[in-house]
Amino acid sequence: ALTTDLFKDEKSKKAFEWKAIEVGAFRRFAETSEDLHRFNSALLESLEALRTLPNHRAILTEWAKAVRPVGEPAEAKLFELEAEASALEDREGFRELEKAPRSYDTFENVKKQKAAIEALIKKGEIERARRFTEQLISFQMNAGGAGFAVKSLCDLAQKAKEALDHSFQLELTQRAVELLSSDGWACGQLADAYFCLNQYDKAQEYFLRAAQNGEVAYAQGGRARILRGQGHIEKALDAYEKAVADFPGDIHLWIGRAEVLRDMWRLQDALAAYEEAIRLFPTEHILRCSRAAVTRELGRLGEALAIYEETIEGFPDDVVPYCGRAEVLKDMGQLDRALKAYEEAMEKFPDEPVARNGWAGVLAAKGLYDKALAAYDEGITKYRRNPYAWCGRAEVLRERGQLVEALKCYEKMIEEFPQFVIPVCGKAAVLERQGRLEEALQTYDKAIAKFPYDIVPWSGRAEILKELGHFQEALEAYRRIIERNPQNKRVRYTTAAVLSIMGRYDDAESLLPTGQPQTYTDWIAFHIRGRIPLRRGSLISAVNIFTAGVDDVPWPEQRRYFQSALVVANLKQQRFQEAARSLGEDQEPLTNILRIHVLGGLGQDADAQQAYLRVQDQCPFSLVPLRDELARRYVLSSSDSLKPDDWIFDEECRAVLLLAA
Repeated sequence: ALTTDLFKDEKSKKAFEWKAIEVGAFRRFAETSEDLHRFNSALLESLEALRTLPNHRAILTEWAKAVRPVGEPAEAKLFELEAEASALEDREGFRELEKAPRSYDTFENVKKQKAAIEALIKKGEIERARRFTEQLISFQMNAGGAGFAVKSLCDLAQKAKEALDHSFQLELTQRAVELLSSDGWACGQLADAYFCLNQYDKAQEYFLRAAQNGEVAYAQGGRARILRGQGHIEKALDAYEKAVADFPGDIHLWIGRAEVLRDMWRLQDALAAYEEAIRLFPTEHILRCSRAAVTRELGRLGEALAIYEETIEGFPDDVVPYCGRAEVLKDMGQLDRALKAYEEAMEKFPDEPVARNGWAGVLAAKGLYDKALAAYDEGITKYRRNPYAWCGRAEVLRERGQLVEALKCYEKMIEEFPQFVIPVCGKAAVLERQGRLEEALQTYDKAIAKFPYDIVPWSGRAEILKELGHFQEALEAYRRIIERNPQNKRVRYTTAAVLSIMGRYDDAESLLPTGQPQTYTDWIAFHIRGRIPLRRGSLISAVNIFTAGVDDVPWPEQRRYFQSALVVANLKQQRFQEAARSLGEDQEPLTNILRIHVLGGLGQDADAQQAYLRVQDQCPFSLVPLRDELARRYVLSSSDSLKPDDWIFDEECRAVLLLAA
């Protein structure tokens, strides 16, 4: 019934309506009945929830005139509403009432209590958070009834979810449903908690209950999420398509649909989906950040950077675009700028662990391992329940070769975060680095048993089989992954790499694209394409591909793979000077092994010995035979087990191919 004059146009009016539905404004007012105090609280909460929308105060004030409790003097009521709204929106420039209305006192008290509880959840102080939550719920039950208490429990549960404390998330949502079992939103939040804990049967049950209590759109999205979590990607996309058609004003369904398209590696379609959603929901910054993320995945790093910077300008109070900008700079190899970008984010958002973790990650990328460890340790102290700081710490220890300490770190994470798959896979990776491949394989098997729908441990297991030289078994493992997600290009290209190692070049080429590479994964395929002519002896063709990769690939990490391949191609032709120019500066094990060959071939025996010493104690299992053979030839001057040049070339080809894939 509101006039279009209050909005920019009819589309903006519709967007406001859907946002009001999403944040529960209609429900809040409907539940107040004729209780003026509850009505005022509902208005204030709606003002807070919709404050990012243009002209929201005038719209809600006009709306409230028509639905306020009967019997109040119109002019007095309007003055009261506008005064409270002004106090909420902008404390400066408005004169507050000498005695604030009771509803405003209640609202402010609840806000402060919730903010304190949220801070405790973020820090991992769950016992204190639980105690303060009980106090808040008791207060709200006395002041406004179960509906307000349930809303607070659900809000706090979302904060627990953001902190990855899914057990506390479950506890809070179970309490909400106990208080008001007919609340559809509470049922949906409980379903979400079960989903995060991979308890899909219970999640399905409560998504159904949410639908029965009015949250039909949320329930449809939930069913699609379960399908996605179970690896039924095509069915998940169909479910999202239907949900979007049924509820075109629900932004979460649009986001879910686009995310599934990303899962399917249909990046152009995902980009188009985000752009369409942005047209429908122009005030939602998360859509713009997601669009930038897909653009980044497509290799259009400059464009992605511009999108993040534009989003920062339009939405300066959200941490996500700041961190997104920093990550793109890191991808571009501009580590100093990335460091400054993260420092800006940390200064503006001092309580956001994601910014601190990203900053520590850039320090590690610069080789400043002590500073990176200190940053992660500080993050762990400040946010005990944040597993990403633990992951980063373990990664740094692994990079430094402190494998025993890294293993202990991952094992502690497994104990602290039993519903988190990353530390289990991290432990397996350390065992692999230690050469304990059978133990690593068993660890991945345990991860698969516990997280059967997660693709990461399946991929890790296949990688170990590949390391062990069990190529046929590795192919079977990759085939099973592709069956679950036939659009997964990364696995297809890794399969092509294994086929190439096995000499099945035609089969390998049939899995690789032939066009100009765009995405990170496409560049991996381009590298593998270059390896096939190299193995077949077509050195000019191979060198052309590797040179194009070095010159054109936008990711510095990928450039190292092409440089290593170019070194191998030059070594095959005994062109040691050209091979030396292609060597990078990094100290990765494979680079140092190739350095032994290059420097030894140039007669620089002392430098070759230094390269050997850097990989003498820390060397991946699969590279040990190559390392030892090159050491016998160029460092130890031994004639024992001297292999022919073709054997060395084949091993170097295999090593570079396995590393890139």
